[in-house]
Amino acid sequence: AGHSALAKFPNRYHAAMSSALLAYLDILACRSALIESRFEDARKNISDIESRLEPAKPLCDESHDLLIAVRCVEKEKAELCRDLHSRTLTVCKDTGWFAVGSDRVDLKRRRPLRLIVAALVHARVESPGTVVSLETLIRKGWPDQNVSEKSARNRLWVTINELRKLGLKDVLATRDDGYLLLPEYEVVIAEP
Repeated sequence: AGHSALAKFPNRYHAAMSSALLAYLDILACRSALIESRFEDARKNISDIESRLEPAKPLCDESHDLLIAVRCVEKEKAELCRDLHSRTLTVCKDTGWFAVGSDRVDLKRRRPLRLIVAALVHARVESPGTVVSLETLIRKGWPDQNVSEKSARNRLWVTINELRKLGLKDVLATRDDGYLLLPEYEVVIAEP
């Protein structure tokens, strides 16, 4: 993408500055994609920014204006990468751990939390925005256990609060009579 701008201008400086300015349009497109939770589009925009800067960087020694433009674009790109990273919930395929951003939380010895996370992730991946009912989460979190409804709801409430304390505070929402992982966060399934 960045090399096509070079071909349109006989002056290398103008072509490089054009690439840097076009990268700003990619920054705006990326911000829009993040606002709309279109994470794949945001990743593509970041890749486009990198491609546009590639032909401009070698000429930064020749032009202070170009150097400033490239540095500004790189600063914005770094901020976009941080924003995207902080809005990513990574969950191990076996739900042995999860991470929001780079804070990894181990769930291997915490079976109910692991099972609740698995149910929430499944619902989020299969049907973003769908609320998982209290009854479903209780059944998934404590299979084969028969307790009173009041005790079961209390267990679930304690488990949900623990998940929030462990890092899901901004990701996990209460809706109607259940919970969901917000669609404003990308869910990535990782290998164990």
